[in-house]
Amino acid sequence: MPTPPRPAIAALAPYSAAETSVPGFDRPIRLGGNESGFAPSPGVAEAVAAAAGSGRAYSDADHVGLRDALARRHGLDAGKILCGSGSMEIMAQLAQCYLEPGRAMAMSRYGYRFPMTLAGVNGASVILARERDLTMDVDAMLEAVTPETAVVFAVNPNNPTGTAVSFREIRRLAEGLPSGVMLWLDGAYGEFVERRGYDTGECLVDEGLNVVTLRTFSKIYGLAGLRVGWAYAPADVVETVTKMRTPGGIPTQSLAGAVAALDDEDHIAHVRRRTLELRDGFTARLRRLGLEPVGSQASFVLVRVPERTGMDAEALYRAVRARGILLRRVANFGLPDHLRVSIGAPDEMAALTDALADILG
Repeated sequence: MPTPPRPAIAALAPYSAAETSVPGFDRPIRLGGNESGFAPSPGVAEAVAAAAGSGRAYSDADHVGLRDALARRHGLDAGKILCGSGSMEIMAQLAQCYLEPGRAMAMSRYGYRFPMTLAGVNGASVILARERDLTMDVDAMLEAVTPETAVVFAVNPNNPTGTAVSFREIRRLAEGLPSGVMLWLDGAYGEFVERRGYDTGECLVDEGLNVVTLRTFSKIYGLAGLRVGWAYAPADVVETVTKMRTPGGIPTQSLAGAVAALDDEDHIAHVRRRTLELRDGFTARLRRLGLEPVGSQASFVLVRVPERTGMDAEALYRAVRARGILLRRVANFGLPDHLRVSIGAPDEMAALTDALADILG
């Protein structure tokens, strides 16, 4: 007789990740996973190759070099920086430390779904707050807090909607929470925001608020495959998470690549500029095709497929997939009429636009 898993795990639905393969296509165009459309800085490959000779030794378990580089780049306290194998690992560590049966996590209705999985893994409940025009509503988030709430999770800009709120609203959320409720503020797409009054929120940590900001090298830096993320957190949170962190979780090569990516400011600016140009041009073309894109502050676009196109979102997804192009279904977010499209390389976006024009006539 097999050993049964924990009931909380047995009850979980598998996390829905983006598809990466299409039968009949050796190299499909992948626009469903919010990967960068641009290669990393040339310095990354050099740094990774140079670090390969150190592969016989375990990597720096304290991530000193990367934490120091992040502190210099962003004007932060290196002692409050946590690094992990992607920000998802740090979220998982935080959930293990702060969520359990009898505790709850509140989040926006259409927010990033991975933390919901983490809450389930750790036996905590999830409260979904209403949104306003596919945008986080701070009043609703505050109203969703109950005596059981230990964590409030906010993504800004949000995934999958691409919408963002001002830092003034984020501050209002952080200051409006009970002192014992921790705010996890995910700014994975913060480098792409154009709206005024935006900030990723690290200053809230330095002001002594119960806030953890989450960041990643997977988006604008183009290092999704190297798996490096970081967080800025109060000293007590850093101490708690460090107790259960797996030593050497980030390979030496990944640490070296992240430092090199961080140092190439010209490349970062180039990727940002080109991504925004492609995003805005693609958004305009979607409207001309009769689709309804949501105004995005991120490196992807959420698109509503209206009835007048003669197709629903699933049919359009399948028609595009048949041409070797992968988008992202978002019905699991509660948005069955929408698809999410990552902004890829210029030739990839041109191929998708041509395919959509042909399919929709």
